[in-house]
Amino acid sequence: MASPFALHCALVAPERAAAPAQWLVVLHGIFGSGNNWRTFARRLVGKRPEWGAVLVDLRMHGESQGAPPPHTLGAAAADVVALVEQLRDTGHVVRGIAGHSFGGKVALAVADDLPGELERVFVLDSDPAPDLEAMSGDRPTVKVLSLLARLPREHESRAAFVTAVVEAGLDRGLAQWLAMNVVVDGDVHRMRLDSDAMRSLLTSYYASDLWPTADRVAGDNDMHFVLGADSPAVSPVSKSRMKTLRAGFDEIAAAGHWLHVDAPDALLDIMARGL
Repeated sequence: MASPFALHCALVAPERAAAPAQWLVVLHGIFGSGNNWRTFARRLVGKRPEWGAVLVDLRMHGESQGAPPPHTLGAAAADVVALVEQLRDTGHVVRGIAGHSFGGKVALAVADDLPGELERVFVLDSDPAPDLEAMSGDRPTVKVLSLLARLPREHESRAAFVTAVVEAGLDRGLAQWLAMNVVVDGDVHRMRLDSDAMRSLLTSYYASDLWPTADRVAGDNDMHFVLGADSPAVSPVSKSRMKTLRAGFDEIAAAGHWLHVDAPDALLDIMARGL
């Protein structure tokens, strides 16, 4: 019998300090992995050593391969809830969650499924609203998805993959970030992201209305929205609605969607104060 699916995660604890009393689960965006947040997490727990960070690879991302379908936002949230319970059983008490982009909606769903357990909830440049036109539009995520579906899964090297992505018209920086998902497999380099699974997850993300969830989570937890002022990810209507909730709200100047890359110091200050 096959082993039940479980998420891969990595624990980041502060150096030269006692074991953290509580842990913050960190969820990446679509096409990413927990490792994308490692440098930021190390800085965060260094500033708040009573906390540790759990860097999660969401289903069908990073090393969390082989998840059973359906690949939906709800399934991704259920995976994280199961992980939180497993961590609790090993003495790692999760008291907070932070999610970026796709991971932001997952974080809201997880907090809603664990009422009273997560004292801190950070939603990072993620719009709780549905966007029913997104999958047929020109969103960057949809362009990446279409390219991944066209490209072969196997390449001679990561450099060859980057070249193919750039020749298809995408930015080299984006191509190099995507290349983090190209892994050595015998004599070839293989893209580990499954484009069909990514499409299912992204479709579910855009179709899901998490505003009712956000309303409940804001009422039961210390919730904080953090946006990039130059990011198009959150609509003006949603920004206005965020400010009506019992939640913190920060918009970081000169930051786009990738808050932890564009403005790591500002994001660090906001989250360290919020923990």
